[in-house]
Amino acid sequence: GGALLGDRIRMMELATDPDIFIRSMGTRGMLGGLTGAVYDVVEILDASGKDIVIVETVGVGQAEVDVIKIADTTLVVLVPGLGDSIQSIKAGIMEIADVYAVNKADRPGFERTMAEIESLVELIADRGEERTPIIPVIAKEGKGIPELADTIDAHRKKMEGTKEFTLHRRRRYEAELVEIIRKRLMKMIFDEDVFRDRVEDLIDMIMRKKKDPYSAADEILSQVLK
Repeated sequence: GGALLGDRIRMMELATDPDIFIRSMGTRGMLGGLTGAVYDVVEILDASGKDIVIVETVGVGQAEVDVIKIADTTLVVLVPGLGDSIQSIKAGIMEIADVYAVNKADRPGFERTMAEIESLVELIADRGEERTPIIPVIAKEGKGIPELADTIDAHRKKMEGTKEFTLHRRRRYEAELVEIIRKRLMKMIFDEDVFRDRVEDLIDMIMRKKKDPYSAADEILSQVLK
């Protein structure tokens, strides 16, 4: 992604810390805000004994929600001045948050942003459900960061050992398996000569209106899955 809490300088400072490993990865055309390799990277870092693994998406929008498939706790970071854009993204990224952070809380418009998020949290939450915490921070000055870290840690501790946590982990591995199968099928279809040539023929037929894309896809898949 970009830079944690929007601060590239802080990321550069952390890169020299021997206890912290930072690696930026492009999405390589993948949708959802993450690269397809992120599953493997998280597993490797976890197996290597890293205490905390932070995964940052490439941006904020209705499509950048795949992080929920991987992260045990999802933090959504917003800043004052978004205005109507908060309303526009509420159907996507706003609904996946376990914790909200409003960075640059010293900026004009902070109170309005907090009020908008609080209103959305009320709309999203089920009756009787605990409200998603909203933490104001000023990352450059370190203000609010200890409280944010404690809130994230509290969510993790609350979730561990619950049926919901186990189900979440199961869905994570399901998503990883589906992604591996998808990659291998695509590689098989488009890299091997026997299928690639047929794909080209089918595209020509679709162009001439002799075949529709759905039946063409069925034909290729039936050959691959023989």
